[in-house]
Amino acid sequence: MNYTEISNNNLVKQISYEYLLFKLVEWKCENNGFTTIDDFNSKNDFTLTHLIVSPFFTCTANGSFDFLFDLFGEFYAMPDGQNSQVALDSLLINQSLKYFKFDTTTSYRLEINNIDGADFLKTIEQNILNSTIESSIFRNIYFMNKDGKEKKIFEAIDNSIKALKKHTEEKDALTGKIKSGFIDYTADDITTISMQHRSWVIMNDDDMNNFEKTKLSKDLVKKDIFVYTPFEELV
Repeated sequence: MNYTEISNNNLVKQISYEYLLFKLVEWKCENNGFTTIDDFNSKNDFTLTHLIVSPFFTCTANGSFDFLFDLFGEFYAMPDGQNSQVALDSLLINQSLKYFKFDTTTSYRLEINNIDGADFLKTIEQNILNSTIESSIFRNIYFMNKDGKEKKIFEAIDNSIKALKKHTEEKDALTGKIKSGFIDYTADDITTISMQHRSWVIMNDDDMNNFEKTKLSKDLVKKDIFVYTPFEELV
C-alpha cells in the first residue's frame, strides 16, 4: 500500500490506533505493576483526554511526523487539547476496537476486553500485529519515509513511544529513581502541555466555538514543534 492508500484506509487507521493504545497500556502496566486485566481495568487512570490527545504527542515525539499526523488525524484544537478524529471514531463513534473500550457509564476509564491467555499483553500485541488488512497483515505494512527508506507503521509508533519515554521521564534528585513521565500525566497535565503549542492557541483564538475552524494545519504544527516541545527534531 502506498502513502495515500494507507492514509485513506480507515481500517489501517483503526488498527494503528489500537496498536498505539496497546503501547500506552503496556507502558502503564510496566510503571504501575498491573499484572492482570482486572488489575488494569480497576486501577488505571486513563481518561478520555489521555486517549484522544495522546496520538498528537505520538506524532510530534520524533520521526515520521508527516505520516503519523495523516494516519491519526484530522486533529482539532479543542478545550482539552489536540483531539484525534481517528481516536474519537474508534473509541466513541464507531466503537470499533477489538481489545479495548472506554466505559462511558460507570468507571469512565479505558478497559481491556476479556481475552484468553495468561500473558494478556503479549496476546493483544500479537493479535493486533497479525490483523488482516486486504492481502497483508498489519505488521508488514510500511510506508516510505522522507529519506526514501521503508518503515513499518508499527515500528514508527514504537519509536515515537520510546521518544515520549526518553523526553518525559525524569530522575528524582533525592532517590535517583526514574519518574514515569508522560504515561502518568494527569488529564490536566496533558491539557496544560497542549495549550503551550502555538498552533492550539492560534486555532482557539480564531474561534473555539466553531469545531470545523479548529482543525489543525500540519504546516502550522510543524512550525511550532521546535519552539514548544522538548522532543527531538523531526526527520
